Amino acid sequence: MAQSFATGEKEIWESTIEGRVSVVVLNSRGREQTMSIRGKGARLRLTTEERVLIEEQVRYRQNNPFRNGMLVQVGGPKPAPGEDGQLPDTEQALLDSDLKALYDLKDSDFEDAVKSLSEVNVRRLKGMVSEADASKSQIDFLDLYIEQQWPLGGDTPSNAEARGDRTVTV
Repeated sequence: MAQSFATGEKEIWESTIEGRVSVVVLNSRGREQTMSIRGKGARLRLTTEERVLIEEQVRYRQNNPFRNGMLVQVGGPKPAPGEDGQLPDTEQALLDSDLKALYDLKDSDFEDAVKSLSEVNVRRLKGMVSEADASKSQIDFLDLYIEQQWPLGGDTPSNAEARGDRTVTV
């Protein structure tokens, strides 16, 4: 896929979560360097080339902070269409105001909208219940949905299992 990049211009990505977001980039000497930001509203500045290289190294789409909702682009050049004319998939890069607007939906519309969100955005939405004046049914649905989709402990695979490594039993 041939992409054209604006040279020297930085994309600005803002964190939507309270935790730390880290990415690995190549420094001017060609060595890997970790760039981290911490806290909601913190900003990360990268060239488009750096972001593309970072995204190419992400194995699972749900772990890509540029696509799963952890980071939202707030400045700089917008992604250029690829060879197929399609823009990169950024539907999960939602601002807080976009998520809060979901609380205006009723019943099945709200549930369908939540089911289309990434885990990061569902958890962000859950964190907004008090400031968005969510209904009890919406809160109950979010609690149940999170519990069913991402249960704590139990069936969570180990890192080796997730990678598909063979295990040897002694």
